[in-house]
Amino acid sequence: MATFWALPTAFLSGTAAAGSYALINSVGNLGGFVGPYVIGAIKDATHSFTGGLLVLAAALLVGGILTLTVRHDSFLEQVDTIRS
Repeated sequence: MATFWALPTAFLSGTAAAGSYALINSVGNLGGFVGPYVIGAIKDATHSFTGGLLVLAAALLVGGILTLTVRHDSFLEQVDTIRS
């Protein structure tokens, strides 16, 4: 979790970083509603939890791949040290 929260400041600064924290919270809250709903809907349709858990595993895999594609910008680190 700590690495996930530090990721926006690795390539964003100022108000963009603050907005990214708001987006993380919004997606997390949305996931707290959608995840159980999807598992329940798929369980009702298939009478098994396997399909719902596979959907959540696929979402986790896509999120991991997207995280790995983010590029690190060392210029932003230099700007933050100059401001301090």
